[in-house]
Formats: sequence, C-alpha cells, structure tokens
Amino acid sequence: MKSGFNPCNLYGYKFGKIGHYLRITYNPAMTLLIWILAILFLGFWTLLAWLSHKLLLWAGRLPWDQTLQQIKDLPVPAFVAPWWQQTVDVLAPLLHMTESVLGGAMQFAGAALPFIIGIIWLFGVFAIVALAAIVSGGIWWFKRNRQRRD
Repeated sequence: MKSGFNPCNLYGYKFGKIGHYLRITYNPAMTLLIWILAILFLGFWTLLAWLSHKLLLWAGRLPWDQTLQQIKDLPVPAFVAPWWQQTVDVLAPLLHMTESVLGGAMQFAGAALPFIIGIIWLFGVFAIVALAAIVSGGIWWFKRNRQRRD
C-alpha cells in the first residue's frame, strides 16, 4: 500500500471490493453535506415553483402590445441603439407567440394553476429527498458491510 495523504481515505476505512476500487470511505461530514445540499436544492426548487407561479399569473394579465412598445422605448447604450429597434421588431412575433401560449395555458389551467404547480413542486420535493436518502443509505450500507467484514 502506498504511503502518503489520501483525502479519500481520511479514516482508513475501505468498504468491500467496490469500496476498494472506488476508495469509498465513511465520513459523517459527507452525510451531513448530502443533507445540507438537499435542503439547499429544496429551497431553490421552492423558489423556482413560486417564481413560475407568479410569472405565469403576471404574464397572463400583461398587455403585450404596451409591453412591446415599452421594450422598444427602453433607454439603451449608444453602441446598442442602432440594432435595438430591429432586434425588438424581429423578436415581436416571438413575444406574440408567447402571449398566445400563455393566454391558452391560463385559459386552460385557470384557477387550477396553483394546484398544478403545487403538484409539480411536490414531485420535485419527493425526488430530491429520495435521492438524498438513497445516497445517504448507500454510505450507511458501505459502512455496515465494512463493519461486518472486520
């Protein structure tokens, strides 16, 4: 066995053949890190769900023709000004298509939109928690197998 510092083997444990090849070691800080990352991902997922809900409600009530004119009238730097009007004119059909898609979605979903976004959010929460539990369980499993073998 080679001597020297190996950051993957801080405690000197190696778990089975898989652990030997992958140099998997048990580190309680790793489990803590997994759950901290899961909580951060849950926070970002919740923020994304809330923002998408607010954005869809806002975009469904937006007067698109006035918005397009306000975009054209935005103060832009001098070096961008020659291309700004043409860029907005080129993107105008995309904005009108967005209006029809959002209008159709709002008409279809209507009052059920918060419920639909809530269901999608719930599936995401289950996926994040399940993934964190599977990874934490894998660490526990490797530790348990090592303790059995020793």
